[in-house]
Amino acid sequence: MVQRHGAPTDPNKRVEIVDIIRGFALFGVLLVNMTLFKSTLFYWEQIPHYSGDINVFFGWMIELLATGKFYPIFSFLFGLGFYFFVSRAQKKGLKVGKLYRRRILGLLIFGLIHLVFIWSGDILHLYSVGGLFLLVFSTMSDKTIKKLMVFFFCLAVIIQGGIVFAETLTAEEDLTAEIDPREKRLQLKEDATGVYQEGDFLDILRFRVVNEVPYVMLNILLSLPDILFLFLLGLYAGRKKIFMKIGEYRQKFRWTLNRTLPIGVIGTLVYYLIMVDSIGLGPIAGDVLAEMIFYVASISLAVTYICSLSLLSQYNFPMRILSPLSNVGKMALTNYLTQSLISVSIFYGYGAGLFEQVSVTGGVAITVGIYTLQMIWSWIWMSRFRFGPFEWLWRSFTYQEFPPIKLSS
Repeated sequence: MVQRHGAPTDPNKRVEIVDIIRGFALFGVLLVNMTLFKSTLFYWEQIPHYSGDINVFFGWMIELLATGKFYPIFSFLFGLGFYFFVSRAQKKGLKVGKLYRRRILGLLIFGLIHLVFIWSGDILHLYSVGGLFLLVFSTMSDKTIKKLMVFFFCLAVIIQGGIVFAETLTAEEDLTAEIDPREKRLQLKEDATGVYQEGDFLDILRFRVVNEVPYVMLNILLSLPDILFLFLLGLYAGRKKIFMKIGEYRQKFRWTLNRTLPIGVIGTLVYYLIMVDSIGLGPIAGDVLAEMIFYVASISLAVTYICSLSLLSQYNFPMRILSPLSNVGKMALTNYLTQSLISVSIFYGYGAGLFEQVSVTGGVAITVGIYTLQMIWSWIWMSRFRFGPFEWLWRSFTYQEFPPIKLSS
């Protein structure tokens, strides 16, 4: 195996490993989102019950190795991308604040259209809200950034447990109510199944706006500490130029990996044991502790994935295997949105109408199929064009001009 040298890269050029990590994360995001595209898990169980050995296996593998592990990678890369954006704008003598606010507005427009008209699992609107704070953070010292990271991380852990604690107390109080809230949730689940299986575009739009969008909007405030911690982590990594000097930071990558991997694995195992009631902590303490442990373990495994890919990128053979992911990553916005467009066309009533009719294993197969198509189409597109379609629109909106999209011959 031939080792690559870690020489510094021109900051004005794309860093391939960042695109590879982004492309890798897109597969994980689709794998996790597939459960929400194809079923009413959004309305019912945190941990679904699977039937059939193969479905149980894939269901738990997704839960333990993917759920909550890939959006942190995207959030980290968003903070890193902010650093790259500011650095390039400053080198060109552009007004960073004005440009970045326009960039964030463009992302918000994409996010709201995606959220309201396509799928309620959108994360772009949350990034656009959290992204505004990055302008303030960018003026702070590294020492202050590290303190804020610790603060937001601890706050996010507390919020994860607090949400579950509040839900548990509310559920106990509701047991004395005249109308059983579980019956209301079951009715909502049945309504969602009927609308998404058989409804046309307007039926589904009405249902989403009434039952889902308000919940998503209320969730923004609770999600911000988590997102801001990851944004700051990415910003800090950008300042240290670790992805442009991986060779120099190799030992630190290994040091980090040797700690996040066991934390992630042990934490995930403890979470599993609590959720299958093998520890006997009781419903409230068990659920709260499980959620907090799951969050810490998920962040740890996300960092593990980033470090592993970064270290592998230093060797020629693994890099040849990983490099096709870079084209997917270069078109991350386009591929993220088209994942939703393809999936709702498969599962919703105005498409094939397969909602609640596909098993976990079937969902994995569809995920692999969609992602394979995206790898092929990204390779074809990026061999001819400089940006993905939605990336080009976003860039045009940001700079108020239409940049050339075709590669010069």
